[in-house]
Amino acid sequence: MRNGFRVIDTDSHQMEPQSIWKDYIDPLFADRAPAIGNMGNGKRA
Repeated sequence: MRNGFRVIDTDSHQMEPQSIWKDYIDPLFADRAPAIGNMGNGKRA
């Protein structure tokens, strides 16, 4: 505790696996799931 307050860090920058949406989304929504793809200029987004 700092100055009598508990400190909780909520900005821990965790990185989910790239396949998280593909592996766990309901099949009904799979065509709208977020995905990482090639932008055509060598960059990924």
